[in-house]
Amino acid sequence: MNVLNAEQNTLLYLVRHGETDWNVANRFQGQADIPLNGRGHSQGAALARYFAGQPIQRVYSSDLQRAKDTASYISMAKGLTTEVLPELREISFGSWEGMTRSEIGKQYPAQVRLWRE
Repeated sequence: MNVLNAEQNTLLYLVRHGETDWNVANRFQGQADIPLNGRGHSQGAALARYFAGQPIQRVYSSDLQRAKDTASYISMAKGLTTEVLPELREISFGSWEGMTRSEIGKQYPAQVRLWRE
C-alpha cells in the first residue's frame, strides 16, 4: 500500500514572466534580456497578491531580468530571496530573436517548416 504523508508532498508552481514590449509585438525573445514593461510589473504585483496565502518556501528564477523581476514580487512578499538558476533560461532562438513569426517565416521558410515538424 502506497500512502503519502501530507508532509512529504511538494507542490511546484510554474510561473511565466510578466509582459514585455516584445510580448506585445509578438517577437521571439528567447535569451534576449528584454525587461518587463509597465503591465509586466503590474502582473508581478498581482502574482504576489495571488500567492499571499500560499505556503511558498522557495522562489527560483532564470538569470534573465524579466524572470528575476517577476519572481522578486513573490519572493519579497514572502520574505524570501529569489534563487537564480541560469539553467532555467528560455531556449535560445538564435537569429530569430527579436523577429515576429511573420518575419521569420519570410526569411527562414525551410527552417520554420523543419521546426514545426
